Amino acid sequence: MYTIVPIIAIGVLFKYTAEDIAFLTDVSAEPDVEIQVVGKQWSLGLQLPHGRCLRPGRAGSTHG
Repeated sequence: MYTIVPIIAIGVLFKYTAEDIAFLTDVSAEPDVEIQVVGKQWSLGLQLPHGRCLRPGRAGSTHG
């Protein structure tokens, strides 16, 4: 009893977690927006379609 009930509970939690992960990581649909990400040493550069460029904040900057 003390072994079977926890195993069943973990199995039920695993089942729902596996279903949610499968739904969240599904990439079969066409994306609404494509963003090109360029990794740099201390920051990221983001490029949207039509040449628009997002400027993320400077890495390591402090305010105040």
